[in-house]
Amino acid sequence: MLNARTSIAATLAAMLAVGPTAVTAHPHIFIDTGDIMPITVRFFAAMKDTTGKDEEELPLGSIATVADVWNVVTGTSDMPANTLCARNMEYVQPGEPVADGDEIAFFPPVTGGAR
Repeated sequence: MLNARTSIAATLAAMLAVGPTAVTAHPHIFIDTGDIMPITVRFFAAMKDTTGKDEEELPLGSIATVADVWNVVTGTSDMPANTLCARNMEYVQPGEPVADGDEIAFFPPVTGGAR
């Protein structure tokens, strides 16, 4: 026969299998799920036109670097030459690590105008 502790543990395990929303939405149970935040990806100027997107949210999952973000969002590892990358509003190299809640942006190269 199951005791109360085993029953609660089994219930929590089942709820976690459904997802953290099921656990945090229950009125009598609170488990800190770490407040996992998605990565926000932004495209600007010609990059926006090329990808057909201006913004997308991704779970961190197996994404480790800014280049990984590019690969997931575009479906290709071929980042155009001289693409500018930013993490949390600071320019970075494609190999820069990413974390939950980061904002990653991709910009086409910027050049000066003709005189």
